[in-house]
Amino acid sequence: MVEANDCALLVVQDEPHFFDGRMYRSEMNFGYFVDWVARQMQRATLAVPTTDKGEQFGQPLDLPNVSFEQLPYWWSLISYLKLGKSDKRRLKMQARELVAKHDAVMVRLPSLPARLFANEARKQNKALITYVGGNILTAANPLQSRNPLIRVAAQAMSRYVHHVTMRMVGQADVALATGREIFGLCDGRAKMTRQLMTSLVSQSDMFAREDSIPETGPIKMFRAARVNPNKGTEYLLEATAMLVERGYNVQLQLAGGWNEDAYVADLKAWCKEHKIEDRVEWLGHIDFGPGVLKLYREAHIGVLSSLSEGFPRFILEAWGLSLPVVATDLPGMCPPVEPNVNAILVERASAKALADGIQRVIDDPNLRRSLISNGMEIATNNSAEMQSERVAGWIANAAAERKED
Repeated sequence: MVEANDCALLVVQDEPHFFDGRMYRSEMNFGYFVDWVARQMQRATLAVPTTDKGEQFGQPLDLPNVSFEQLPYWWSLISYLKLGKSDKRRLKMQARELVAKHDAVMVRLPSLPARLFANEARKQNKALITYVGGNILTAANPLQSRNPLIRVAAQAMSRYVHHVTMRMVGQADVALATGREIFGLCDGRAKMTRQLMTSLVSQSDMFAREDSIPETGPIKMFRAARVNPNKGTEYLLEATAMLVERGYNVQLQLAGGWNEDAYVADLKAWCKEHKIEDRVEWLGHIDFGPGVLKLYREAHIGVLSSLSEGFPRFILEAWGLSLPVVATDLPGMCPPVEPNVNAILVERASAKALADGIQRVIDDPNLRRSLISNGMEIATNNSAEMQSERVAGWIANAAAERKED
């Protein structure tokens, strides 16, 4: 194994960031994963589209082990395609110069802009690592649009970005795949493919308990995820209403921001119509850290209603905070999720299936304790420290092999 602290890593993240003059801010937590990996490296640079104009957005990123590089600002695929000539020249020059200063390049996919850096990595014989965080063919929000023209355009663009993404994976020395479905897409294309479960919960953050549900008081169901159509929130709300009708004293806490105000307004109106508005807490975006960890520790059941995911980080974090998990059965789940062993998996897009799964966990203390114990075992072996060490080792070995070529 080559020492990772001899390797300089460049990471390219195709998501908008705001710089307030002191700290970088983002709506994504990916930077914290990069910071954990950076602790093992000689140095690490995170290149991101950045603005310091307009309304501030996102959470402040405290990444002491990472240096930032500001790329021309874009906030969507369309805005990237509309970049002016001077910004495109600058971006191309940055790709060439940044790749030259590092031993390995990691690009977060799916992404169209990342191909500039991937192509430079190949030209300069630098190690290329692709971090594939999702399947754009199923995860793109415009695919759920009610407008048929938008859906058709989104499908065509998604197919193109997917094609570009898979070409980059085919060029990679290491493909990091988040979940079984993504692993299936990548395996056999890259020189080496590894399934990755990303967690931001460190060993010191973990919280052990035998059981999670109190003898009295409301049962708190908790989900940490953005509120968008892909997360199936409407099914979770309907499941909550069903549980109330069945006589269960449940409370649903939703931690996560949103971009589509009209969609969330419709969800809140549904809650009011079905008289569960006092059972649902819309907590909005909460910075990752003590506040979110406190919510995990105070919750009683972790719930996930997504319609499409890689391997959801939420599950691994819930396991590490001793929460029994009820989640929709998605292609990327197994392994490590084992139905009825460390999680209850239920049919997608079914409020009744979610309600039935949650009811099983409430009613069966032996099942609940078994789910907690088995989940904690996996979380302990996949803490932020252990994952970052593995990833850094894969990157360093790939960089060393490139230097030997």
